[in-house]
Amino acid sequence: MGTLKRLYIALTGIIGLSSVQSPGARASASFAGRSVNIKYSSPSVRGRQIFGNGGLLSRDSSYPVWRAGADAATTLRTDVDLDIAGLHVPAGTYTLYVLVDGPEKWNLIVNNQTGQNGNLYDPGMDLGRVGMKVEKTSIPLESLKFRIDTRGDTGTLQLEWENYIASVAFRAIGTGSPANQCQNPTGWLGRLVLRNMNSRHSKVTDWGLSHISIGERDIVLDIGCGGGRTVDKLALMATHGKIYGIDHSKESVAVARRTNKRWIDVGRVDLRQASVSQLPFSGDMFDVVTAVETHFWWPALPADMREVLRVLKPGGTLILIAEVYKGAETFTAKAAAKYSSRTGMALLSIQEHRELFTNAGYSDVKIFAEPSKGWICGIGRKPPVQQVTTT
Repeated sequence: MGTLKRLYIALTGIIGLSSVQSPGARASASFAGRSVNIKYSSPSVRGRQIFGNGGLLSRDSSYPVWRAGADAATTLRTDVDLDIAGLHVPAGTYTLYVLVDGPEKWNLIVNNQTGQNGNLYDPGMDLGRVGMKVEKTSIPLESLKFRIDTRGDTGTLQLEWENYIASVAFRAIGTGSPANQCQNPTGWLGRLVLRNMNSRHSKVTDWGLSHISIGERDIVLDIGCGGGRTVDKLALMATHGKIYGIDHSKESVAVARRTNKRWIDVGRVDLRQASVSQLPFSGDMFDVVTAVETHFWWPALPADMREVLRVLKPGGTLILIAEVYKGAETFTAKAAAKYSSRTGMALLSIQEHRELFTNAGYSDVKIFAEPSKGWICGIGRKPPVQQVTTT
């Protein structure tokens, strides 16, 4: 047998073995008929250490930048503009990498170069980098897997392998309809919706907040601050405290800042554009976290509940307030349930709200409802730190 023929057989054998060990895979989602796809190779653990010092990835020439797969580069193709944790990604094709700077500190890298081998990384071609939320798993994950979970025009991109799950929130830009303006207000129509929110949600907000106590020096976070009316109410309650608010909509943050200008000017209110999936705050920071008419839009509801738990102080309170829930007999609730598959609303029943809190690790869970109005209020506390006594 000739030398060239033997070389050809050897190379094809190696390529075949590689494809078996790291088969091709795909994750996809669609927004208003436009698709988002991730194409990657899926390697397996096979008894090896993957992450950390001495792990398999540390031997790559591009380490600590990782190809987020095996063999060929991992490719993102999107037919719609995306906002990935604040990074604007125009429709097009990109290569994804992950900076694994320590086992639990990862950054997703969106790179403009395409068609190269996964280990050929040019930082000069980066579109940008965003932080990822990293969690350890209780059960090892043998094969690498990407997931794209969506709700309305928002979603979560998730990467899981070995003992880790890393995720980042995103939203599709330019697919909004009047029905989705409540989820992500944009433009002139969004501003009208926000003004209506400030008025329409006021009564259900007052009812919900009547079930908890807010101290005059409390540090409070309002998630999905919308037009800013709830932030204003909270500032009037916590007279010597501080109120923070976040919303993933740039329009909402702008309107909320105008609504709360007097409080911002004296340092009592701080409003930011951010996602509930990656709160830009340190752990154990807040006495109270509020969310009015927003939790059914959260991109990854169970994981987002745990993210809120992280920033609450031990003994701190989360309160969810809404004017619709699954099983309510009001016209609004029935309409929301009927069209939830189109809008992406995650409507929960009274029992499902209770389980949502409990499964996320909250204690002292209480659910209040006003069936005639369709209102619901869920309250849970972060368990206090257990004191260890010695004798």
